[in-house]
Amino acid sequence: MALGLFGCTQKTNNNAVAVETLYHGCQLCHSKQELQRGPVLDGQNGKYLTRQLQKFKNGQRGKVAAHRSEALMGTATDVLADKDIKRISRYIAAQPPKPYQPSVKGDAVKGEATYTTTCMSCHGKHAEGSWLFRTGSLAIFEDWYLLAQLRHYKHGRRGAHPDDAEGQLMIARVADMDDKAFIDVVSYIASAFASLTNAPPGHASVQD
Repeated sequence: MALGLFGCTQKTNNNAVAVETLYHGCQLCHSKQELQRGPVLDGQNGKYLTRQLQKFKNGQRGKVAAHRSEALMGTATDVLADKDIKRISRYIAAQPPKPYQPSVKGDAVKGEATYTTTCMSCHGKHAEGSWLFRTGSLAIFEDWYLLAQLRHYKHGRRGAHPDDAEGQLMIARVADMDDKAFIDVVSYIASAFASLTNAPPGHASVQD
């Protein structure tokens, strides 16, 4: 992991480096490699990615020791210039979304009801995200990651910084939800909107 961060540190000092090379060090965590500690981001909204990377850089995210993967990201973004954050975000957004094998098993019917009443207003009818509410596409993220983030919000490991307005809103939204509700809503998002490797006939993928 340290080698990957070292690579990022060295590369960002070269203004002429290709963005593909710049992003290569990030893929140690943000790919489907064995050492993955973060989500695959390919196809995510570029403005959302830029905002999240800036949150890591300015300390709104990545400062909670109990959230180990975010603490690592906080270290990684320290070496990124603002222009590199924008370049990387645009590059990732241009990549095709990667399908994944779902791992969260819940009641998607109950999850749909929860999504409609609690999530849809900010995250969109098809989990596509909203720039008005500064949310990214939930359909891009793997189901295990979505579940982990809901738990982090619930337990104050994400969104607790007073300057993180979106995080504060998420904490309030999940306050009355239990873990079963998290599992159900994630199961619904994955089955209805995500690009899955075992998608059933008529499945609506991210590209639709």
